[in-house]
Amino acid sequence: PPSPEDHANTIIELRAGTGGQEAMLFVADCVRMYQLYAAKMGWKYEPLSATESDLGGFKEYVMVMSGHNVHRFLQYEGGTHRVQRVPDTEAQGRVHTSTITIAVLLEPEEDAGIELNEADLRMEATRASGAGGQHVNKTDSAVRITHIPTGIAVFCQEERSQHKNRDKAMRLLRAKIAEIERAKKKQAIDSK
Repeated sequence: PPSPEDHANTIIELRAGTGGQEAMLFVADCVRMYQLYAAKMGWKYEPLSATESDLGGFKEYVMVMSGHNVHRFLQYEGGTHRVQRVPDTEAQGRVHTSTITIAVLLEPEEDAGIELNEADLRMEATRASGAGGQHVNKTDSAVRITHIPTGIAVFCQEERSQHKNRDKAMRLLRAKIAEIERAKKKQAIDSK
């Protein structure tokens, strides 16, 4: 049956697992697949955070998707995804197995009551890495925020502005904390 969360903004977090560079290339393939699927479904997507690898893949990639039935169709995508193929990085033609992990999180609404105490947050500003020209080496625009009580850390370097990166990192941090709260409530209900 329809759920009130069917149309909620959904954060998808893809991380390379075993397989080294090939796993990072698989992350890039999956990111492209989700972006093409979003275009086909008429959804919008916004990158929140990305860490590129040397060969054009991603160590991690986090994006927000929004649109009609977005969470309904993506809620079961989470977990470990595996690919077996002869990678571009293989000279002898052997089949490699690579894995990535995908986490699917609901982005909490502004009025969801997820309050973060500034005293519980440790924010670090660093220089962004990767392509971007001279601007990358001049400003501390990348942001890492750690929620001290839970130990959750998020990182964002997508924007040229430290404030925009902080806002995106806070969105991701709120989603992760909201997911922990949802899991606690579900466990309490399941134990009863």
